[in-house]
Amino acid sequence: TIKPLTVYGPAIEYLDYSTYHQVYDVASEVGYSPGNYDGRHKGQMSMREALVDSRNTPTAKLFTGDLDSYQPQILEWLKSMGINLGDNLVPANSISGGFTPVQLTGAYAAFANNGNYTEPYLVNTVVTQNGEEIDLTPETKQVMKDSTAYMVNDMLKDVVPYYGRSLNIPGYVHAAKTGTSNYTADE
Repeated sequence: TIKPLTVYGPAIEYLDYSTYHQVYDVASEVGYSPGNYDGRHKGQMSMREALVDSRNTPTAKLFTGDLDSYQPQILEWLKSMGINLGDNLVPANSISGGFTPVQLTGAYAAFANNGNYTEPYLVNTVVTQNGEEIDLTPETKQVMKDSTAYMVNDMLKDVVPYYGRSLNIPGYVHAAKTGTSNYTADE
């Protein structure tokens, strides 16, 4: 689920890549050997296809190749959306990272809100015994170009139709991202 935040969003934001930019889903070594959920490789494809089908190999290759010199900017970009992955990114951050569901939801909301991020919050106003109102609503800030937000959001809209109409809720536009974990059967 972190791929739009560490790879595809930055590729659009910093490299001006289109959603049709070609990537390669082939076996490769990028500091580790990422595999795909189906154990196969599909060859040349667009970034859109790679993101929608959650392909790990082209994602890791894009992260360690084209985006390698942008790692400091990507770290700051993530921090601006409430995700702190430490002082250095590693190749595995192309497909995984430590974050909470609330942090991930807040960061994803920036894609839906034209690149604007608001830290998730539960309380927006406190009223004291004196009747004084204290506004606790966090400020909203622009964290990416609106075009980046639009393009990532547009790619994520292809996920529900790709995985089947059973995920559809009539009358709503959906943007989604699949994610898997490597838990054993016992876990």
